[in-house]
This record gives sequence, structure tokens and C-alpha cells, in this order.
Amino acid sequence: VLFRSVALSIPLTVAIIFPIMEFIGIDLQRISLGALIIALGLLVDDAMTTVDVMTSRMAAGDSKEKAATFAYDTLAFPMLTGSFVTAAGFVPIGFARSSAGEYTFSIFAVVTIALIVSWFVAVLFAPLLGVWLLKAPEQRNDAKPSRIVNAFRTLLLTAMRHRWMTVAITLACFVASLLALSLVPRQFFPASDRPELVVDLTLPQNASIFASDRAAAKLDAMLKDNPDVASWSTYVGRGAIRFYLPLNVQLNNDFFAQAVVIAKDVAARKRLHETLEKKLAEELPSVVSRVSPLELGPPVGWPVQYRVSGPDLTQVRTIALQLGQILGRDNH
Repeated sequence: VLFRSVALSIPLTVAIIFPIMEFIGIDLQRISLGALIIALGLLVDDAMTTVDVMTSRMAAGDSKEKAATFAYDTLAFPMLTGSFVTAAGFVPIGFARSSAGEYTFSIFAVVTIALIVSWFVAVLFAPLLGVWLLKAPEQRNDAKPSRIVNAFRTLLLTAMRHRWMTVAITLACFVASLLALSLVPRQFFPASDRPELVVDLTLPQNASIFASDRAAAKLDAMLKDNPDVASWSTYVGRGAIRFYLPLNVQLNNDFFAQAVVIAKDVAARKRLHETLEKKLAEELPSVVSRVSPLELGPPVGWPVQYRVSGPDLTQVRTIALQLGQILGRDNH
């Protein structure tokens, strides 16, 4: 009966979420469906807590109505604040001013909607459902608390009695987390763990397709005897077909060539990445080359772009190489 009461709250919550999504213009797509999957693990908590408290109070001798009232009076506000705190964890996604934020805004919106709706269901529908379905135990439950409950109660009472020490330890942990934040990589969409590398070769815009074919042939020669390469395909005058959903498909141009290189594994991909960047810079200095793994999320392209112009081509190229070394790339 307990699980039946909680299970009935799930379809009700989802049935309320869908009209709200329709009203604010959120469609069912990959990101919103993923957000619903995340929310499913969260929206059960409130109803489970309400029904569990009702069961405990009924086991202690309260009537169904009194147990339902007790669950509402004691849990409504704590569950609401808990829902807001959980939703706050998704705020950076919802308010990110970038293409990634626009791409993933529905995660924040759907999870927040689901949490608020689940709170209303837990404080209004779950107690009513518990009154209808739950049965009072035949005997009053006077069993002693378990060791885990006793240990938690002791820890909680100790923390409350030494409240200033508890606050100091909490602030120290918060400061330590801020100091350790610099060690966390700051990248919303990391590179894919697939073994492919995409190699772009962009020649001057007045170059013919025959020049692009010669550049692609040099790239093929670099890949031919490389032990880290499993296979590759080369496209001259166009980009690769969309074999991967977030792939940034290139337009047809005579001065462009692209290769999709499949490494033997991720470690081989990393070695191949470094090798190709170095060889392309040495053997094709007049070609703007880019070696990159597949991206997750919306295609970004060049993360940093700069343009250097001047009358002396040699001096401009030297400055560009110096800038590339500063940015960690030395093949432009």
C-alpha cells in the first residue's frame, strides 16, 4: 500500500508538468526528455517522505487524519525549501549567456517545474491518498530505534549543542571548496570520448580544388604508416557527411578539405592529435589546419580566433606563430 500511494503520485505529477511545458513553450526533445528523467528521481522524494511520516505517526497511534495533518504541518515548508535548493543547483545552466545555455535551458526549466509540482502533489495529494489507502497497524509500534537512528540522533544533538563549532566547520568546508574550485576543469561540453579526430585543411580562398587535393594527399601520407591510426576517410572540396549529430558540417568549397581519422583508442587519439598538429605546421605552413576531437553539444568551431594582417608576410606569419604558442596552438 505504501508503494502504491507513492507510485500514484508520479503520473499525476507528470500529467501536470506537460501542460505547463506546453504553456511556456518547451517542446519534448532530447534535452527536455533528459530533464524529465533527472526529475523522476527527485519528484518521488517528497511524496515518499510524506507517506513515510504518515505511516510512522499511524504506527505511533495517531488517526489517519491526524497523521496527514502532522505530515503537512511539519514537512510542507522544509520540503519547499529543499525543492528550491535543488532547483538552485541548475541555475547556472538556466541563466548561462551562451549558446550552451540556450541549448540546455530546458534542463533548468523542466527540473524546476517538476520539483515545484511534486511539492504541491506531496503536500496536497499524497496526504489525501494516504488517508484513502493506508491502513492503521493492528498493534502500536513501540520498537526501539535502530543503531543507525541512534547514531544519527546522537550526531545531530551534538551538532546542535555545539552550534558555533558546527557553523565554523561548515564555513571552513565552504572556504575549502572555493579554494579547490580552481582545480575543477571549466568546460560545459567536454570533448567526446569517441576515437575520431576531424582534420580541417583550409587553403587560401583563391586556391583550386587541385591544390586542396595535393594538401589532402600529404595528409594521407602522414596517416598511412602511423601506428595509432585504425582508418580514415578524406573529403576534398567538401566536408564529411553527418555521421555524428553535433558535427559542424562544412559547405562545399574548392579550397577546403577534411579528413575523419579513427584512432585505435582514446590514448592513441591524443598521441595522434599532437603528431598531426606538428607535422601539418611543418609540411603545410600555408594551410590553416585544425585537428580536433568530436564535440559534445552544439558545435563551437575555433574556441579562440584572431586575425593578423600586414604588408610583410614573413613577419605576419612569425607574429601569428607566436600568438599560437601563447594560446597553446602553434600551427596557425
